[in-house]
Amino acid sequence: MLWVKNGLDAIEICCSEDQNIDLVLMDVLIPFVNGSEATREIRKYCKELPIIAISAYDTFDNRERCFLAGCNEFISKPVLPQKLLETMASYLEPMGELKPIKNENVVVEKPKPFKG
Repeated sequence: MLWVKNGLDAIEICCSEDQNIDLVLMDVLIPFVNGSEATREIRKYCKELPIIAISAYDTFDNRERCFLAGCNEFISKPVLPQKLLETMASYLEPMGELKPIKNENVVVEKPKPFKG
């Protein structure tokens, strides 16, 4: 897992030839270059890379901007762990059995098929 602070770093890392990235979670409101612009630039070099937009602003215009930029999915905040895992799993190769993750506030278990 890689984490970047801004859209410029996201573009640089995703388009770097020495990175093996399977999926991008792209916050829409990130510094310097927003998530939509970063996605548009990443798409020039990585046409098949799954990009999931995440935003607190769940409006038609925001969703449309993300999809037109090249995002595959849009998830609104607050992000539900089950929805996030199901969405990510739909784009990733199976990597084995998922173990439940527990902390005092959240329990994340193996995703159930999404019926949406």
